[in-house]
Amino acid sequence: MMVPFTGAPVAVIVMASAMKAAKLVTTGWLAHSWRTTLWVWRLVLVVLVARLALINAAGVYAQLVAAHVGERGAAAALVETQDATLAARIEVAAGGVADLDRQIGQIDAAVAVATQPSVFGIIVKIVV
Repeated sequence: MMVPFTGAPVAVIVMASAMKAAKLVTTGWLAHSWRTTLWVWRLVLVVLVARLALINAAGVYAQLVAAHVGERGAAAALVETQDATLAARIEVAAGGVADLDRQIGQIDAAVAVATQPSVFGIIVKIVV
């Protein structure tokens, strides 16, 4: 009952305990005095006990949903954090690869210039 009613925890505990006690006492009394009680009072008490049972079921359902969503939310947050960390690492690695590609391009250009036959080299080969 603490999940749907988060206002005052002590009051919620007292209220839930009173509801549970009222439900049990009413059910016991009604079972004991079923034949001597008028049908109108039986109907009213059965409806009230059923409503208390529904309120109790809503509290249990809220607790189950909170547990399920809480676990799922924590797992989703962890996955998103890991995804962001890996994306940042990939971005840094991509920058390093781009820098290496640029350096390789500079080295290739220097090698191409160094291996081009120059006019002076051709004249030296012809003379020799």
